[in-house]
Amino acid sequence: RQQRWYIDTDTLEDPRSARWIPQAEFVPMARAFTLSKEEFESACEKAYQQMRIKYPKFNDLQIGEFWTFSPYAFLHHGLNRWLPSQQQKDEAITDLPYLKNESFIEVRSDRRNGTNYAFVRRPHYYAIFNGGRILTDQQRYGLGLIWNPSMGTVFQSQSRSDSTCWGTKAAGSSQVYEASDVLTSFVVNDNPWTPAPGSNRPEGSLALSYPLGRYGSKTIRFEETSIQVDIQHAGEFIEMIPLLFEDGATLKVNDKTIILKTQDGTMIVRATSPIDILLRSQTDNIKGGKVCRIVEIRGSGQLTYNIHFVP
Repeated sequence: RQQRWYIDTDTLEDPRSARWIPQAEFVPMARAFTLSKEEFESACEKAYQQMRIKYPKFNDLQIGEFWTFSPYAFLHHGLNRWLPSQQQKDEAITDLPYLKNESFIEVRSDRRNGTNYAFVRRPHYYAIFNGGRILTDQQRYGLGLIWNPSMGTVFQSQSRSDSTCWGTKAAGSSQVYEASDVLTSFVVNDNPWTPAPGSNRPEGSLALSYPLGRYGSKTIRFEETSIQVDIQHAGEFIEMIPLLFEDGATLKVNDKTIILKTQDGTMIVRATSPIDILLRSQTDNIKGGKVCRIVEIRGSGQLTYNIHFVP
């Protein structure tokens, strides 16, 4: 429900933010995403020493900022804050499914609110797809993230955004179709398939399809070495691809290919036919040392493109 792109597990944060997960006491996997006891103690000590150095000077009170009159110091004072040890946190990170396994498909389905989530791990990538009924205007469904073992996260759709999300929009429209309901149909091993409530682990190939309003359809195929996207759309449309661009990386486009190259590897987005590609910089969204840069593909009628990685 947040707009935060990532959780930085290597940087100590202000302990006032009180980012901890009570469930982590009983759900080992959740320990990967919370501060350890050692990290929390170090963050408190760091904040205390900074205060001592500055004393008796204090930072100016920033009226209107979130932390100006924060109630959390009082609200949380009497709570029992359970935090994992650093060893427990490190073990949880090692056990995260996309790091522990090189190949799996997991589809989670929630019939109560009509949503489904697909997690696809292949040796060259890990991808997440979100679909179903839109629950808040902050959500953007469809292909949400692509991660590569060497390059890290290279593709990430942003919430509550019409400029840094992934998706298809009709020419002249301000929003992608993925800002509304994405009613997904599943195909496993070329056969229609319906996920059961809860967690599902189908084996083989997976393809997802959904309508683009009343004007067409979109299909994402998760292949062994690549991801293929097929779009059918009446009239002109724009396909938006949010790439995470880090210092030292290069991004090149031509009439059929988008190439994102870093010192750790290369991601290639290749269309099956010549297309009109526009590279748009989005430097106001800098997160985790990376900039979200949008590549717009302008098409009409039909578009097929493939995403794959090379060393």
